[in-house]
Amino acid sequence: MVGKLERLIAFAILIGITVVALSGCGSSDNSSSFVSTEAISSTANPNSLTEQEKQSLYFMREEEKLARDVYWKLYDAWGTQTFNSIASSEQTHMDSVLSLLNTYGLEDPAKENIGVFTNTELQELYNTLITQGLASQINALWVGALIEETDIQGYRRCHGRN
Repeated sequence: MVGKLERLIAFAILIGITVVALSGCGSSDNSSSFVSTEAISSTANPNSLTEQEKQSLYFMREEEKLARDVYWKLYDAWGTQTFNSIASSEQTHMDSVLSLLNTYGLEDPAKENIGVFTNTELQELYNTLITQGLASQINALWVGALIEETDIQGYRRCHGRN
């Protein structure tokens, strides 16, 4: 039963990653909490970004770190290869956001240590997810699904869908 459930949840997680990865997110009216495509294509100057766009980049960097760190911790605890694979994908996402931070001359908010965050809300979320994910392997899979569902909700908010 666990093997079948694990495969089903892993498949759902991978579908979620694919949906998020294959879709761009931008808004010209700055109503989204994501960086607009116009800002990305403008001159690489911190002043060319709104404060909201800067804060979004900082948040995205740490949010991707949270996902990576959780997946690494769950992989270490349970040895589920899916967690290791997704952690690698999350590292790629982190690197992409870091590239944007560097392009705009913005400071990187991400701490080097695993499980340590500048954003206190993300720190609390990490602590909660790790506590839940280490309770059992099934809980770990649900934590992974929750992370991906949160990413999908962000995508939907960005594109005006519920």
